[in-house]
Amino acid sequence: MEESLETTESEAELSSETLLEHLITGALDTGGVHNDDEEDDSPEPAPLPKPSDALNAVRLLISYMEGQGVSRTSLLRPLERLERDLESEIVASQVQGTLDSWL
Repeated sequence: MEESLETTESEAELSSETLLEHLITGALDTGGVHNDDEEDDSPEPAPLPKPSDALNAVRLLISYMEGQGVSRTSLLRPLERLERDLESEIVASQVQGTLDSWL
């Protein structure tokens, strides 16, 4: 009876060792490819928002602040200044065209 238990335990160890060996081999085989994928999967920097998107976000924030009912002029003034700066930037970046380009 003890011999059969020892045989079963040794078979279990052997199968565990075999399984472990297969897992390690599989991990090593895909490890090189996986490492290359990790380099390719590095997060790309997010694209910069357009000035019009930034302007819309600032306007939304101003609207939110005004809707709170609490007078926070110390916070609203810089936001309104930022809104004007963004508007100026948008106007300055627009290319002035001529009627010749339309014809």
